[in-house]
Amino acid sequence: MLKPIKTKHCTTGPAEQEADEKLHDMELRLKQQQRLLHRLYRKLEKEEGENRLKLNKFAEQRKVIRIMRREKQDLMFLRKMSPDPGKPNTENTASSSGAVQDMIAIYEDHVQLVEDCADSLVEIGHCVDYVIRLMYRYRNSI
Repeated sequence: MLKPIKTKHCTTGPAEQEADEKLHDMELRLKQQQRLLHRLYRKLEKEEGENRLKLNKFAEQRKVIRIMRREKQDLMFLRKMSPDPGKPNTENTASSSGAVQDMIAIYEDHVQLVEDCADSLVEIGHCVDYVIRLMYRYRNSI
């Protein structure tokens, strides 16, 4: 809180009192604006931290996508290695072929889910980038 302006023991005129009141009001408004600016700056810093966390999460998800792409390559390799359905199988190759086919089906489902997630993550990444650019533009305009 601002301290009132001390005046000398002599009487002041109405113009001086009015000027003192205006000065006091301006000081109060300046303090309020400084508090508001400080609150906005803290809020902006908090949002910046949250956006950094989102970007880190996005980067982690991109790593997962890369891993999934490698798994998709493994799936393609498994398909090449699995026996053709038209060939006659022995008992051992028939049981291993069924296991390979089950594994391929699981991988295919998994790869499809990852591809869907990758598309969504790309869109989310564009939105996050846009929000961060707006935030910095707003921050620099203050």
